[in-house]
Amino acid sequence: MWMLLAACRGPEPTPDVPADPATHSAAPYTGGRSLVFDGAPPRNLLVLSIDTARKDRFSPWDRESRDLTPFLAERMREGVVLQDMTHCSNWTVASSSCLFWGASLVDRAPDNGMVPILLNNNGLIAEVPDGPGMAHALTDAGYDTMLVTANSWFGEFHGSVRGFSRYFAPGNRPLSVLWNTATGAMEADPLRSPFYLHLHAFEPHDPYLPPASYLPVDLPDAGYALDTSAGQFQAKRAYGTLSAELQDQIVANLRARYEAEFTYYDDQLRVVWADLEARGLLDDTLVVFYSDHGEAQFERSYWGHAFFLPPAENDATAFFWAKNLRPGEVTTPQVAVDLAPTMLDALGVQAPPTMTGHVLGTRRPRAFRTSFTAAFAGPVNAVRSGDYLMQFIWKTESPVRVCNVVTDPDCDVELYDATAPTARDRDLWSLLEPEVLAVAPFLTVDPRVPDGPPLPEELQ
Repeated sequence: MWMLLAACRGPEPTPDVPADPATHSAAPYTGGRSLVFDGAPPRNLLVLSIDTARKDRFSPWDRESRDLTPFLAERMREGVVLQDMTHCSNWTVASSSCLFWGASLVDRAPDNGMVPILLNNNGLIAEVPDGPGMAHALTDAGYDTMLVTANSWFGEFHGSVRGFSRYFAPGNRPLSVLWNTATGAMEADPLRSPFYLHLHAFEPHDPYLPPASYLPVDLPDAGYALDTSAGQFQAKRAYGTLSAELQDQIVANLRARYEAEFTYYDDQLRVVWADLEARGLLDDTLVVFYSDHGEAQFERSYWGHAFFLPPAENDATAFFWAKNLRPGEVTTPQVAVDLAPTMLDALGVQAPPTMTGHVLGTRRPRAFRTSFTAAFAGPVNAVRSGDYLMQFIWKTESPVRVCNVVTDPDCDVELYDATAPTARDRDLWSLLEPEVLAVAPFLTVDPRVPDGPPLPEELQ
């Protein structure tokens, strides 16, 4: 399903709501903040982020009722869950950058001088320049800030996440190893309150290699060593040349391994949570959980992420938890750029002026949302307004695609006809064209689009 995900412009001001100069956000307006505490808000912050995790694999949203994450589901029932959050992009450097900046990639580009561009050889054109973000704000406010990350794309190596006073990157290791690294650091030099501790887990990123005890006994054998990283790579690369039967076996096997990673993470988190409680680290702490992007699994002939902007890649999971936080749900659209300003607001820390995201619950729902990526499929812009999604794919001869995401959530039916564009198409393009033009100056270094965006003449 081609889905828009990310930040958005606000509607025209109304008499009871001041005009907002920020261009991108999708935080709801309910007349009050979404996070309500009984008593004083927490002083400390613990963030648990998980890599490459599809929203439809978490228990509350699993349409197949597999209950892969029962511990997380319990914590969600105790907290405030964001039911409709999407990311601003579909790969780790881009999505983590905009989350920590509290601003979309398009909004941030004029000040930042670039947008993250991932080439087809898996190389980044340039390191993300530093700039004021969430960790900077907390460090400057006197917080003891520590990041333990299992993915080099999430952290200082590529510049996507900066500003921490303590930084550890033990490599692609399970959550239990991350926690051992964190506790070892805290025992050598205890966290000082107020603190911000961030654990970024690698699972369920590929290769999907959970402990064998988490796998079903009847995994189909497609003729590849799918219990190895090399075997998984070979199977995905050969997929298009195989028979339908072998394709089905590969998909079933890989999906089972991917799903096992969720339960493995959930079980590890149960143990880590008990240790956090025993150490008193949850007593005065706001806990925030979120996924950084998802993963396509041959729903539309490709496997992975950093391609297009379907919900498999961009729908995001997020919730807040604290011992004195009133449980609830936020059901109007949210975007990841709103997480940082919401966290800073709850902690009483001033957000950097460059943040264009909103504190959840303080703005009316947006009229539309936009998203952007520049990765394996080249640059892609998208906009969603009402029931419709328009996507603009720079590398293709027919770059415009439109579908109804309500009646056709997988976007199997292409609604756009370049020979007869409708009023709906023109309205969508009027929202999307400014985004395409705004990002174009920062993509001149992308060799895949030497002539810039192929603007649709029929919509001009």
